[in-house]
Amino acid sequence: MILRELARSFARSDEFSGFIRRDDAEKVRVEGIAPSSFGFAVASIFSADPRQTLVVVKNYQRMLEFHLDLACFVGDDEVSLLPSWEVLPYEFVSPSEKIERERVATLYRLLHGDPVITVTPLESVLRALPAKDYFLSRGFRLDRGEEYPFDDLIELFVNYGYTREYRVESAGQFSVKGGIIDVFIPSLDNPVRLDFFGDALDSIREFDVESQRSLSARESVTVYPRREIVPGAADRKKLRERIGEASRKGLEVPHLTAEGDDDAVGLAVPGIGDIFPLAIDHGYLPSFLRHDARVILVDPHELIAQRDMLVKTFDELYAKRAKTALAVEPGLLLKGDILEELRSSSMEMSVFTHSLNAVNWKLRGIPNFQGRIKSVRAEMEKKIGDGWRVVVSTGFEGQARRLADMLGEFTPAAGFEELDAESAVNIVITSLREGFDIVSEKVMLLAAHEIFGKTYRK
Repeated sequence: MILRELARSFARSDEFSGFIRRDDAEKVRVEGIAPSSFGFAVASIFSADPRQTLVVVKNYQRMLEFHLDLACFVGDDEVSLLPSWEVLPYEFVSPSEKIERERVATLYRLLHGDPVITVTPLESVLRALPAKDYFLSRGFRLDRGEEYPFDDLIELFVNYGYTREYRVESAGQFSVKGGIIDVFIPSLDNPVRLDFFGDALDSIREFDVESQRSLSARESVTVYPRREIVPGAADRKKLRERIGEASRKGLEVPHLTAEGDDDAVGLAVPGIGDIFPLAIDHGYLPSFLRHDARVILVDPHELIAQRDMLVKTFDELYAKRAKTALAVEPGLLLKGDILEELRSSSMEMSVFTHSLNAVNWKLRGIPNFQGRIKSVRAEMEKKIGDGWRVVVSTGFEGQARRLADMLGEFTPAAGFEELDAESAVNIVITSLREGFDIVSEKVMLLAAHEIFGKTYRK
């Protein structure tokens, strides 16, 4: 976020203005820009037109890397991540709690239509998930002044997958103290405190996790499930029947909880993401977006190769597992055609130039100096002499101070937490992985990676 003003400035530039005229009017391809500038380019686009934006990258690791760069140019509240499940299909294994929590929070944020940037791997776009109406129907609205059986509400949180704790500290938790229920709903930025007088909901207030102090009052709040897939009673019955049929045929099936515990199904079915289409209507991520949402495909040729690999993997694993275990056809779990559907209307961003009418912003890569400090100083001196500004980024304060000493001849700005527009050289602490030149703005973004030939992380 420290570098936000660079993205805003570029979005106001003459070079960028041509893009604004073409965006929405036609399919836009941004090509020939340095890969290290992709996050900056997306931030600039969002700055000029802040609406719901979905950025599709190759895989989970690329999502994390893209987020590190993007976070330098936008606020934390303007970015969300939708990770893939990161488990192989047909193995009856559920994703980690962290991934599950992050996914459900982002899915409901998408449904709300918030003007934020969502970064996601291609697999999350192609992989089936419960239909949009399924998620919307799971919302349970609480209004101040209305009556709700206190014990039934606690049971609702348990059935929705929330964990009961002494103190609420993260999404998906709730606590009960007397007539007060604290709950952290994944779709909200802060937990809420539900204060009851008997069964009457007397007040609803958001509060700060650290200080536990109230922040603001609300008239209502909607509770959504903590887990992505929480089958209803009819869905649970269908799942039991299908799992029972497969078990009687001698096929391996996911382990269920006690037969009489009807509410437990959906909360304790390992790998339910592989079998839910047997009982629940399914859909795909694009249906969760607003009609005017912007979709940006990062390196489409790489995405095509990733799509083909995913389809092959699902097909091969199905062929192997279907002989011995309950397995849903791969065509229901993964829809490869979605990528082509998206390409017909989405924006594309590439390193290489493939198209005649592509947008070619002058966002250029920087050579790696491999620790040759003399060459770094010479390049900076040349740039500053030509009227450029140099912004040096590093990941932690110790190295920032070292750089300030090493580049003292250029009199860098004193602080590391914000840009000084009057200074020719700034040293800042950000998560930027690699630098690039913003030619039209005469700004050189130089990361520690280029200076020392390696990346240091605190």
